[in-house]
Amino acid sequence: MYKIKGELIVFDHNYNEPIINNLLNKCNIIIFSDFCTYESTLKNYSIIDYDTNRKNFKGSIFNQSLNNLPITIKKLFLGYFYNYQLDNLPTNLETLKLGQNYNQSLDYLPESLKILILNNYNYKVVNNTIANNNLPKNLILIFSKKEKNYKNNFTTYHTILNN
Repeated sequence: MYKIKGELIVFDHNYNEPIINNLLNKCNIIIFSDFCTYESTLKNYSIIDYDTNRKNFKGSIFNQSLNNLPITIKKLFLGYFYNYQLDNLPTNLETLKLGQNYNQSLDYLPESLKILILNNYNYKVVNNTIANNNLPKNLILIFSKKEKNYKNNFTTYHTILNN
């Protein structure tokens, strides 16, 4: 179901139950794994735009509310099928990776957020511009899949694998 190692908790790809906050009190990194092994998860989450055809890829089915997570959470990596509105994330969150199917508003991200990783984000995208005036002011990097080219007032980095 899940594995805790130090300040890291990794939920298996088939985990889809409500999160019990006291389980997370000592964690600052949460990963909802898209992979069938813990080792594959750790190896692939260092890659921003991993290939869904990779060995051991399964796609996390987790899709539950994550409102009111502990303030200790600094990094949150959501899985492939996550598509639940994020409107009350921890105020200390610095890194957020959205799954392939996330397609909700980004209006309520915490001001502490510095890194946002988008995969296939299309919610209110018009002419490759994210229609959102409420992105955090501290946001310094947005990563997106190489075929996306969001034209906003922040630096967008494209990860190109094997090129």
